[in-house]
Amino acid sequence: MFIRKLLSISLVLLIVALPLSVGAKSQGQRLASEMERQSAKLQESNPSYTKELAAAEKAAREAFRAKRLQDAALNTRVVGSGDVTIQAVPWGSLWVGDVMHINNKKFFNAYALYYSHSGTYNGNNTVYESNSDGVRLRPLSSWQQGQPVALGYTKNKSSSEVTAALNWAKNKYGTDGRTPYNWNFLNKTTDSSLYCSQLVWKIHQYMGVNVDSNHWRYVAFLTARYGALGTTFAYAAVAPDEVYLSDQIIYFYAD
Repeated sequence: MFIRKLLSISLVLLIVALPLSVGAKSQGQRLASEMERQSAKLQESNPSYTKELAAAEKAAREAFRAKRLQDAALNTRVVGSGDVTIQAVPWGSLWVGDVMHINNKKFFNAYALYYSHSGTYNGNNTVYESNSDGVRLRPLSSWQQGQPVALGYTKNKSSSEVTAALNWAKNKYGTDGRTPYNWNFLNKTTDSSLYCSQLVWKIHQYMGVNVDSNHWRYVAFLTARYGALGTTFAYAAVAPDEVYLSDQIIYFYAD
């Protein structure tokens, strides 16, 4: 375990320590390229790579299925029928501060097993989220395109607590793009730039809740796929899938 931590730290330093001349978006592109290179290297060097990756992915998907069953047992949210003219998702059951995930395939998402983007419902058919143009309020309609989604609420927190945390984030990071997108996925602690699930994580940090699950099956999946770099990503970043797998959020809907 100690050797793995040392190796992970070394990889973080290698990837994060980019030249000043390298643009922010290039950091994400460099990480994506390095993950692809590590995957190819593992395929060449390990005859069992495909079999081991398939087993790890199957185990990770079992974790998602278990999470769905667990949440179904714990859920106390009364769910309406939603707007079936859009899709069979209970959009009308959203409350301010609810956590939202989607698989929109827009950005670098080599980390995504189920969900690639996250946001927080702001009320009035708007979502507080971070995209390539920064942290903004966006219309709920941009989420209603038929992609897989998950909708949930924070466990053991009142609506006033969740609303206060959301308002804190809007005051700190703005709603008009003044806080840029964070292409350095391995630096989740910074406040100067934010990626989508990092913003959700920050809102929960304000409430004293850590929703970066680091679920061991998700870590094992990324490790099987990318080697030590996958382990590094799982612990240094906070991916939408990791937020979904957090036991601090109960999802009243997930597909």
